[in-house]
Amino acid sequence: MAADVEAVIGESPRAAISDEVLAGVDALQFVDSSPEALRKRLGHGNIYPPEQVEAALHAEFQPARLAALREIGLRLVAQSVSPPGAARQREPQDVLVATWRPEQADALLQRGMRLARRRNAGCSVLALSQQSPAPAALAERVEAAATAAGASVLIRDSRDAGAAIVSAVQETGARHLVLAVPPAGLLERWRGTLLERLAGQLPAVHLHIQAAAGDHDQDLAGNAVDSGNGAPPARSRGAIRVYLGYAPGCGTTTAMLAEAMRRRSRGTDVVIGAVDIADHEDLAAELEHLEVVGDGATLDTAAVLARRPEVACVDELTAGTATAERRFAAARRLADAGITVVGTVHLGMLGSGADTSGAAAAFLDEPALLALADEIELVDVPPTILIDRVRRGEIVPADQIEPELATTFAIDVLRSERERAFRIVAEHGERRLAGYAGQDQPVVAAGDRRPSILACAAPWPGTESLIRRSAALAAQVDGEFLVATVRLAQPGQQEDRLLAGYAALAEQLGGEFEALTGPAPSALAQYARQRQVTELVLGRAGPNPAGRYPVLREVARLARDVELHVLPAEPAG
Repeated sequence: MAADVEAVIGESPRAAISDEVLAGVDALQFVDSSPEALRKRLGHGNIYPPEQVEAALHAEFQPARLAALREIGLRLVAQSVSPPGAARQREPQDVLVATWRPEQADALLQRGMRLARRRNAGCSVLALSQQSPAPAALAERVEAAATAAGASVLIRDSRDAGAAIVSAVQETGARHLVLAVPPAGLLERWRGTLLERLAGQLPAVHLHIQAAAGDHDQDLAGNAVDSGNGAPPARSRGAIRVYLGYAPGCGTTTAMLAEAMRRRSRGTDVVIGAVDIADHEDLAAELEHLEVVGDGATLDTAAVLARRPEVACVDELTAGTATAERRFAAARRLADAGITVVGTVHLGMLGSGADTSGAAAAFLDEPALLALADEIELVDVPPTILIDRVRRGEIVPADQIEPELATTFAIDVLRSERERAFRIVAEHGERRLAGYAGQDQPVVAAGDRRPSILACAAPWPGTESLIRRSAALAAQVDGEFLVATVRLAQPGQQEDRLLAGYAALAEQLGGEFEALTGPAPSALAQYARQRQVTELVLGRAGPNPAGRYPVLREVARLARDVELHVLPAEPAG
């Protein structure tokens, strides 16, 4: 781990604990703070003297640096949770960039390297010299760019571009393929067919297709458009911070109330929207110094909105409110109104996210939590300490101690849930790290646009996975999340119910849903231009009887200044 730390900070750590010493530790506890929280504490003078704060913010307290060090710490403690040899190996996510025009090589390689860095993977560049109008210039440009980026080079002299690309993917084992849509006039007869062949012959590979550049001030017909048409108005949004515990008794409610007291002591207007303090006299004593909206046991969202505090604390975001609304949905409404929300989540209360019925998503699951939270802090307690608390009667009543020790608080169950919690926090941290580093964003003609991910949901059952995966992509780049579907020519009640479920799921994941009409390719391309989308996500349904993917082909032809991200095919069954 010392080498990992040195790679982040640029110098050897001042002190290090050997692996042998760590191996002898009976219990390792992770004291978590998000980069945002640490920088705030620094700014409040809680870490360094005031005269050192500004320099520290631009040095050791840079967000990307803090996030990288936090990830190392999470990995260290997570390794102590699993038995030796039990660590899950990540599937390789190597990237292949295919190019046939010298002027495209740099931009495509830049995108490929960003994808590779994000996944700690390798990147290769395939130069298709037979398809290039300037083979020598292509080879020279690709060699120079690849050498500078640390990528490997493959040069293929083949008349069949599709076969060459498929062969290179198989040779390199790439799981991500980056290429540009062939421009008009270049192999016009098969410009759509190449993409369709790749979609059909590489079902397990992500396709990252860079569309042609265009004029955002014109629609598909060349008419002038208002660049702000359809865009939501800018507003100051509150952050959502979540304290995550892997089991009851970890202390998430205590951590939330302590945060409320810290903010109140600094003069912040803080209220308690909902809190569970049953049988906890110490927590009840803390509430005496805090303002509670309503009875405190049930969240009254309307009352909190009417009160308009700077910060609202909401315990157990998986629970309900005074209405039929779930607390996590209420938290999003509060944040949208400019109120910072400090909440808690117990891992055991998260849903599985496995519902594929299209019904409205009523419960918080892992993907929704990752999309909801701006900050996640783990409230970590070693399993042995939790078990001691249970035995002392601090968590459950005396008559439930033995049954709980055999189920919820069994050592194997606690270890598994703790490992799951580390994985969730690490994944959220990785997404934030990508946002800090400005990586993993489409680069083709995107300019300075904010990342915007559009999930193209087909108007039939089974699209929930695409919506969730698109929400995860948006969270990775701290971008806007949109979902659009094109209604059938003859809609009915069944389609209405299905789209209502998709709209509810999009809202749960922090996105917007739009039902479009007209031919699907042009409707999606036009909506993407109106909303200045940077990445358009498509699923990989089966081809038509002729082996074609007409929607992919036509969207690639019509789209401008956007990446078409074709997800791998869903596993059968």
